Amino acid sequence: MFAKESNYRAIGYSIHHIGINFIHPKAKYFLPDERTKIESLPSDWPVEIYISLNRSYSLKEINEKFKGYHMTWLALDTGVEEQMRNDLDFIQTPAIGFPYKKVHVDSVFNRSFTDYEEVIKGLELLSKNEKWATQLTEYKDLKMAERLKWIKKHKELKIYGIAMTGTAKDVLSLEKMKEVNVIRLGQIHLP
Repeated sequence: MFAKESNYRAIGYSIHHIGINFIHPKAKYFLPDERTKIESLPSDWPVEIYISLNRSYSLKEINEKFKGYHMTWLALDTGVEEQMRNDLDFIQTPAIGFPYKKVHVDSVFNRSFTDYEEVIKGLELLSKNEKWATQLTEYKDLKMAERLKWIKKHKELKIYGIAMTGTAKDVLSLEKMKEVNVIRLGQIHLP
C-alpha cells in the first residue's frame, strides 16, 4: 500500500524513503544518535542535521540558545508527538513544523512562519484539506484537528526539533549543549 507510485511523487518513492528525523522528548520510541558519523567527517564539510531537543522550547528560547547557528526548519510540538510509540507511528504521522526564515521575497508565501497566527492559518488550511494532503503524501494520518486544538489550547509555538546546516565542526559544537538530546545526520554536501 505504501509503495505505490503516483504522478505526484518521484518515481520509486516508497515508505522505505521516509526518514525519521526527530524524536519528541516524551515519546516512547528510541531514535539512535549519529554524532559519531559526523565526527568521522572532515571538519569543514557542509552538512545538514536534525536535532531533537531534551524538552519543548518557546521560539524565544530557541532564538537565544541557538543564536549563531543556521536553522532552517523547526519541528512543532502539537501534542501528538509524545504519543508516538514505534516507527510505524512515525511513518504514518509525520513531524510537522515550519521554515525558520521567511520564504523567498518573490514567493506568494512571503511571510514569517514563526508568527503564531500565521502558523495557525497554515494548520487550519491543512486541516481543511487533510484528505488531499494524505493523498499527496505517503503519510496516512496527519491528525490535523487534534494538533490544531492542542496548539490553540496552549496559545504558543513550542519547538522540540531543529533542522540546521553548517560544517561538521559547527555541528559538533552542539554536543556540549544540555538542550540537545539526539543529533541525526541529514545530507552531506561534498565540497
